Amino acid sequence: MLMSSFEHQNCKPGNAKVAAFGVDSARMMLYNGVPISLFIILCFTTESNVQLFYAKFMSIVYAFVMLAVLVATASQIVLETVISPTSMFIVTMVIVFFIAACLHPKEFTNIIYGIIFFLMIPSTYVFLSLYSLINLNVINWGTREAVAKATGKVI
Repeated sequence: MLMSSFEHQNCKPGNAKVAAFGVDSARMMLYNGVPISLFIILCFTTESNVQLFYAKFMSIVYAFVMLAVLVATASQIVLETVISPTSMFIVTMVIVFFIAACLHPKEFTNIIYGIIFFLMIPSTYVFLSLYSLINLNVINWGTREAVAKATGKVI
């Protein structure tokens, strides 16, 4: 439990420290900290449906930010050469996932969902993990057996 809290404490700011769009990293931390802090406050003070609505809304906002990052990275790859560190990382990741898809031909079409996964990285690392930690007392998500056992009803 201590390790998990330490990990969450130290990895959440990591995503916000990446400077982009000509903004320094301290200001980017502030811009990213406000919606996350609001989400934490909402998780402790409101019902689950309000929390989920806010998380869905912010997931869409962060997906558009990630789309802008994707476009900026693509333009950086075009302006610089493939030899730059960013270009090499992106090209290597694309090659790794393409080879994995080729090695699993029945699941090859699943590579399309990798783009959606990329757009949802902030949501999975920030909102999903915070929601799951703060709402540990909620029993209506998870396995059906746990709900049936807790409520005494057979589902």
